[in-house]
Amino acid sequence: MIEIDTESVIPIYSQLMFQIKQAIVLGNLKKGQNMPSVRALAGDIGVNLHTINKAYKLLVEEGVLVQEKKGFTVSCEKPIQTSEENKKQIQQKLDEIIIDGLIFDLDIKALIAQRLNVIKGREINDMDN
Repeated sequence: MIEIDTESVIPIYSQLMFQIKQAIVLGNLKKGQNMPSVRALAGDIGVNLHTINKAYKLLVEEGVLVQEKKGFTVSCEKPIQTSEENKKQIQQKLDEIIIDGLIFDLDIKALIAQRLNVIKGREINDMDN
C-alpha cells in the first residue's frame, strides 16, 4: 500500500518512486507485474494523475518500469547500467548523509546496516545498537 505524506518536504512523485522501488526490492511487486493504471492509483491515494504519470515516466527512464499499450509493468530486464551521472548523484547524496552523521557523532556503519535492514523489511528491534 502506497502512503503519501503531504506534509513532507519530499515531492509526492519522489515518495511514490521510492515506494515503488521499495516494493520491488521487498518482493511485493514482481517482475512483469502490471502496475495500477495512472487514473486508478491517483484515485486510490488521492493524488493528481499528472503526479502519478510523472513518477511512472521517470521510473521508465530508469529502467524500473516498462510502458506498454495497456499501461505500465515492472521491468523484467536486468536493471540498466548505472550511468556515471547516476553514480555521481548517489555518491553526492551519500556524502551529504555521511557528513551530517559525522557532525552528530553517529556510528555511520551501524546506521547504514540498520537502515538496510529496515529497507529490506527486516527491521531490528533495538534501534540504539
